[in-house]
Amino acid sequence: MIKNADFVITDSFHGACFSTIFKKQFISFLNKGRGESRYALFEELKLKDRIINNLEELKNKKDLFEKIDYTKTFEIIKTEKERAIFWLKNALENKRDKKITPQLSMTEYLIYENDSLDLKLKSANNDIINLQNRNLDLQNNIYELNNNLRKEINEKSNWIKLFGIYNTKDYLMFYLFGIKISFKMNDNRVNKLAWWIPVRKWRDGFRDKFLI
Repeated sequence: MIKNADFVITDSFHGACFSTIFKKQFISFLNKGRGESRYALFEELKLKDRIINNLEELKNKKDLFEKIDYTKTFEIIKTEKERAIFWLKNALENKRDKKITPQLSMTEYLIYENDSLDLKLKSANNDIINLQNRNLDLQNNIYELNNNLRKEINEKSNWIKLFGIYNTKDYLMFYLFGIKISFKMNDNRVNKLAWWIPVRKWRDGFRDKFLI
């Protein structure tokens, strides 16, 4: 199935491996329930950017859908294959002097735990980077809103009012040839003026202007 696929999305370590073998474009979700330390292999193969932790990364990592160049990956595989064959040949030809001991088992366990913790640390670092990027986006949005608000306030402040009716929460103001006439407003006055407005929707809109 993977061999004939155009693009693979998987949460399986073996699915990611076969995608690599068949040189497929792929994305793999890190499956912590299936031994996440195994995914460290893809860092060695220069494919770690194809391993993601969550849907948030799927949305934010724009290079996920770019075509994978497998040239370096298969050069590494070739080198590691030759090294493994050389090691296996030597192991078969030479007598094994080292016996399996509790100390050796503990060493292997510690190596495994170290790899597992290293992968978790990298995952946490990715989460931190994503949060930092989101925080930066929010700061930029706030900065832009402040600039727009400041610009709008300046434009309104610099406008010379010659004619019209304006209001704040507490005052109703009339401008006639630049002369300002203001009236102190309260709920009673607002309601009295509102009843002179014939359409209910307009009356409600007039009242709402004094709720700002």
